[in-house]
Amino acid sequence: MRPLTTLASLLLLTTTANAGDFGEGLTNLGPSVLLENKDGRYDHWTGIGRLESRGNRRCSAVLLDTRTPDSPVHAPAYLLTSGHCTHTSLGMIANDLPIQGHVEFNYFKDTAGQRRVYPLQTLAWSSQQNIDLAVVELAVSLEQVIKDGVQPLRLAASPATPNMPVLAVGAPETTSGYTLRASACTVERLADIVEHPYVWRANLTNRCQDLLPGASGSPLLSREDNRILGITGTTTRGSREADQCLTDAPCEVESGEGTWYADTNYASSIERLPACFANGRFDNSLPGCDMAPGFALTLQNPHYLPAAANARNNDWRLPFTTNTEYVYHKLVRNPLQCQNTEGYSTGASGQTAMITLPASLEEGIHLLCILGLDDLQAGLSAALLSNVFTLPIQVFADGAQPPSSQLIITPLPNGKQNVAFQRSHALPHYTYKYGPPESTDCSDNSGYKHAFYNFTLSAHLLPAKLCTRVWDLAGDPSPPREDLLEVATDNG
Repeated sequence: MRPLTTLASLLLLTTTANAGDFGEGLTNLGPSVLLENKDGRYDHWTGIGRLESRGNRRCSAVLLDTRTPDSPVHAPAYLLTSGHCTHTSLGMIANDLPIQGHVEFNYFKDTAGQRRVYPLQTLAWSSQQNIDLAVVELAVSLEQVIKDGVQPLRLAASPATPNMPVLAVGAPETTSGYTLRASACTVERLADIVEHPYVWRANLTNRCQDLLPGASGSPLLSREDNRILGITGTTTRGSREADQCLTDAPCEVESGEGTWYADTNYASSIERLPACFANGRFDNSLPGCDMAPGFALTLQNPHYLPAAANARNNDWRLPFTTNTEYVYHKLVRNPLQCQNTEGYSTGASGQTAMITLPASLEEGIHLLCILGLDDLQAGLSAALLSNVFTLPIQVFADGAQPPSSQLIITPLPNGKQNVAFQRSHALPHYTYKYGPPESTDCSDNSGYKHAFYNFTLSAHLLPAKLCTRVWDLAGDPSPPREDLLEVATDNG
């Protein structure tokens, strides 16, 4: 086993050898390249791997190089991934929580026998409020991981700028497998985005190829020096403009208007992170660190959260509680306005909070900003304002007809049936159940589940009766729809 000093020197030599173009000739906007590393060509990416956490969430992740001259020998190993790849929920900022799962490094196609697997230990910080980012501590030291031959990556010294050449390296699920791939592109702009019910600020937009499911949590790297600029969180690939601003169809919001761009990826910037590390450890109590623990907001009915409202005579209400004595709120058109202290309401009880929209609103996107505070005299700190709970609401003119929803059932060659729930602003929420055709009663309200994601029904469960319901903006269910799913056959 090689000593730490030798591996550190090797890392320096590798960085120097590749300085100037870590893309090694990759074409901007060209197809991604499947990475093989038996010859050590991509040793500088051994620290990018596959994360699996509680709830069977499978994402990408990157090992963070936190070493400083003052770091203790046994400083923890941390990795970065997307906040939605951990077990946080809407309204929650995780801080120093246990987490179950593991990460696999050296995750190249041709190095399956040399993978390095480490258990996850602590969710140091994770949020989906204004940023989709998580810091996870492993159950081993950084020294040990480096001794095992895994090279960590450093954070960029300065924020990304438009037109900067970048590389997307991660483990998307493709037809050829889900080991590491790399693609090249440029940062196109910085954008605030809405993907109901989330709002994420100052994302790095890009059109690197093949950022498919599984690529969430992967690093967006500077092509010049291999440093981490951002963490990939979402994309419009595979979505429709008709569904803009909804789940898996993010839109860019400016001055209350949402715009959907085809085949565009979004990565959370890491520029807030450096101030939160000292001597090799994550510490969000450090001066200048605005990644505070925040407050917890609990929705009374998290399964039904309206994405839209009528311009007049709307019946939009948000009942919730917080773990703080008081809450403040305001309604704005741009996400950055949530971080401005002006315009917030006076403090109301956080134990039985209820917010309703004004009787008349302009069309477009509105953002509800909510802050929790225990002491009314304490004021609104920069750290608190950086982690404000922000909920998007799209307002339509009276009589306007948003895109209709539909259920897409696709027979698969292996006999399974894939069920896709196509949501819209008017019908944002589905429930479903299935079972034997002769004994499943769709009119019986019992047994329905909330449809958070699409699903595939196994062939051995077929034939089956599928019952689905959609819920409108007033929270009323439609009559049940019945579909008979049978074993698919391969006609090709």
